[in-house]
Amino acid sequence: MNIYRNVFRAYIKPQTRDVLTVDIKTNEDQLKLLLEQYGWIAMSVFTYEDILILYGERRGLEANPCGLFPKIETHLLDVVEMTGCKWRRMWDIFHYNSISCEEQWRRKIPDKNVEMRLNRVRPEMFSSYVFYHYQFQEEKTGLNDKYGIISFDDGLMSFYQEYPAEVEEYPFPGKLSTNNSPLDIWEDLMRKHFIRWEDFDQPWRPMQCLFSVIPDYIPQ
Repeated sequence: MNIYRNVFRAYIKPQTRDVLTVDIKTNEDQLKLLLEQYGWIAMSVFTYEDILILYGERRGLEANPCGLFPKIETHLLDVVEMTGCKWRRMWDIFHYNSISCEEQWRRKIPDKNVEMRLNRVRPEMFSSYVFYHYQFQEEKTGLNDKYGIISFDDGLMSFYQEYPAEVEEYPFPGKLSTNNSPLDIWEDLMRKHFIRWEDFDQPWRPMQCLFSVIPDYIPQ
């Protein structure tokens, strides 16, 4: 059975962030039951100010959270006009590894932590950012955490990772046979693509994790 993974973003209604946080914290057990019932393998929800970002993995169907948590969605703005949908899918613009089957995708390290970071790319540099990351993705497959993924929507970029990192033992061959990724100057090069935060001195700022379910798997 195929596994799908997606990242979605939503916006919290004004003055409701604290209420939403409490609702999620006090309904964790119910949320976990819903995920199991509808075939979700993993889900993590993060927030920064009025931004909510969800990372999810699901068996057999797209990992789309729309309508899954009605109580929580009452605190969210409509992001797709005329539909009432509260979540919008973010584009996958970089990932360290692809999914081939459920066995290949299993976590092999127990007690992992999740992290989501947020960034903003300069509009005039977006195509450059995607170019460099696609090149990196297809030249250096499996180089870092196999679950790491960068997504983009509405000027925002999110970077999901798990720790301790798992590196794919047998990465898939990339679509490029070149070796042009400038990894020796990567950090400085990428900084030129970002909009600086006024109150934070790093390009990627951490988001607060409100809820997370990731499966533990310990090899026999």
